[in-house]
Amino acid sequence: MFQKFTLRNSKLLVSSPLHFSKYFQNRKYTSALYIPGSKAFETYSYLTPYLDYTKTFSQVDKLQRNLHLRGVNVNAEEIKSTWDFYQKIYADRKAIENRRFSLVHRIKQLSKLKDPGSEAERELNGLMTQGKVLKQELRLVKEILWDLEETVVPRVLQLPNELHERTPESSELILKTVGSKKIQTPVNVPPKNHLQIGESLGLLEYLNQFHFYLCDEAALFEVAVQSYVSKMLSTEGVLRVAGTDFARSLLVEAAGMDHEDPFSTFILKNNQGIEEKTINRLHLIGGASLISFLAMHTRQLVNPKAFPLRYFATGRSYTPSVVKPMDLGLFGVSQTVAVHCMTMVREAGSQEYEEEFQKLVDSVSKIYDGLGVHYRVVLRSAGQLEIAECLRVAFELWSSYYSDYVEVGHVSMYGDYLSKRLLIAYQTPTGRGYPAVISGTILNVNKVLACLLEENAERFEVPEGVKEFMPVGNV
Repeated sequence: MFQKFTLRNSKLLVSSPLHFSKYFQNRKYTSALYIPGSKAFETYSYLTPYLDYTKTFSQVDKLQRNLHLRGVNVNAEEIKSTWDFYQKIYADRKAIENRRFSLVHRIKQLSKLKDPGSEAERELNGLMTQGKVLKQELRLVKEILWDLEETVVPRVLQLPNELHERTPESSELILKTVGSKKIQTPVNVPPKNHLQIGESLGLLEYLNQFHFYLCDEAALFEVAVQSYVSKMLSTEGVLRVAGTDFARSLLVEAAGMDHEDPFSTFILKNNQGIEEKTINRLHLIGGASLISFLAMHTRQLVNPKAFPLRYFATGRSYTPSVVKPMDLGLFGVSQTVAVHCMTMVREAGSQEYEEEFQKLVDSVSKIYDGLGVHYRVVLRSAGQLEIAECLRVAFELWSSYYSDYVEVGHVSMYGDYLSKRLLIAYQTPTGRGYPAVISGTILNVNKVLACLLEENAERFEVPEGVKEFMPVGNV
């Protein structure tokens, strides 16, 4: 028997779900991405997102439809009204500051006069009085603005990305189906799930979603399939990188997730140097994740000649919670090995943007073609997207036990939604542009393994494309 591959027990990272659910029910959400002026003296602000919602709120009917299709119960007119009021107060502040600047400039001019007359002295005294009044007005306006920042800006930042025109409104669309479904053999006995098959073949020891072991060929398959996918992507000109396993709360929020929700990401407790109640906590996200890629370019000015940028990474990916009843066993473990990719191009909606997306989808299709398994490609509907996504193409394998398809990989469009939030920019002749992002988990190893195990209850059949990468001999 080969050495067993094990996963670290994540109980060391979070408390029990019951504890967290009670704690967060009555807690007010605080943004880590946008730090209001009232908290600037107690919390370090790493960046200020580019808040460009002029187009969004100018098409409020389109925004409301977007929210409705995604199943978000929010009144777009109400948010627009609060945003417009915030913008008005912000404009008032800028107007007062401009008046103060002009006033100070005039005071300096009068102060430099060697022999000011009585008229100049009266003007100077009047300007000094106006300065005091303006200073008081500015202080009051700032206090109002800070209060608005704590309520209005976080709500606006939680608005979902604009849907792509190709995203189906109500039901998903099957783009293509490859191969045919396999039925477990023998067929005269009730089907077994992958946990039962894995344990009977000595390939899997499962305790719970946080703690399990891959053994023998299953462990070798975990290594081999990463090498297989890496080779396929490298031949397509995609650069391999090593991502970070940890990220701050501002990156989690920028990706459209609730950074205070322990069921979205693992939040580290008792982390040295991080206070318990700080806004910007540390999260375990895994090197093969969107957030890990975003960390590479946050607040960075990219050379426009470098586009398109194409990356991929292999490594861990962490998800604390189970979403559906079907997500049992390897379908819902909190830690898995995955291959994740990201592409950046100059402009959302450009021909290059569409071509790079299709190119990546085609590359992933070749990977699954090489596995020689039955799979299908599905265009997800609006209600199935994450708030940061505007389009999602999913790759699904068949689960014989559940008689249903399981998403094992996906490629998504994000437009400039992420780059504006994290100030990922490039220089243009007229200023700065914000690149469009394409990203997704190409392959979730544990989910693929689970589907493969369910194809044959008597023997684990390693896909032909992966066999040459198995570390020990032929399988």
